[in-house]
Amino acid sequence: MRVLDILKPALQNLHAMATGAIAALPQVLLGLLVFGISLRIARWGRQWTHRAIGQAGKREDAALVVGQLAYGALIVGGTAAAAAVMGVGLGSVLAGIGVSGMVVGFAFKDILENYLAGILLMLARPFVTGDDIKTGDYEGRVLAVSTRSTTIDTGDGQLVVIPNARIYSQALINLSALGIRRSILPLHVEISQDLDATRSAIEAIAGANPLVLHDPGPELLATALDATGVNVELRFWSRAQDAQAARGQLVEAIRRQLFAPVTPPR
Repeated sequence: MRVLDILKPALQNLHAMATGAIAALPQVLLGLLVFGISLRIARWGRQWTHRAIGQAGKREDAALVVGQLAYGALIVGGTAAAAAVMGVGLGSVLAGIGVSGMVVGFAFKDILENYLAGILLMLARPFVTGDDIKTGDYEGRVLAVSTRSTTIDTGDGQLVVIPNARIYSQALINLSALGIRRSILPLHVEISQDLDATRSAIEAIAGANPLVLHDPGPELLATALDATGVNVELRFWSRAQDAQAARGQLVEAIRRQLFAPVTPPR
């Protein structure tokens, strides 16, 4: 048996495959053209949706979410249209999308989690740009919220980029959501001092500070007693953005007026 006779079936198969590929080439090129056009339409649709919702007076994060969803829907539609032009059935397309989705899901699990968490955070809106929040070990002012992460300024010259999935899966404290904030300043009153007089003096100092609110007003509460004196807490309310400044001013004022060291006479 000659070698050519052995290879003849394989050559016939290759010839048939090449002939089929050449015959299907126009459909493939047309399908790729349709897919390219669908990408362009998806980008345009995302931009138009974002702009339209913004002009309607809706919030920026909602416009971003709707724009991304519109982009994804148009991409899926364009993929199905391109497959139909190529002669691929809708069932095969859906099956391929399902398998591809599983592969992408396993490969980009963290990215997808952050993306979905970002969308949920934008829809639920537990905080917005400019809010002071605390989540995990981080506390600071929100500078930016995207579909992947949230950036906060910790107030000490550092920017922290936190994945949205981490924020969504753990406790979140919005320190400025209500506009006002209660602060606690721990103090120690010596055993020799008059507690009632000291309470009146400290509450008067706090009440005179322009950053401290009068309703509810400041109050001094005793929390513990030891051999050296009484541990107390000054609790006061201020606007959320004034909390740190008010605390610092009160520390200085109380130190200066009540706890300043007495210089013995010469």
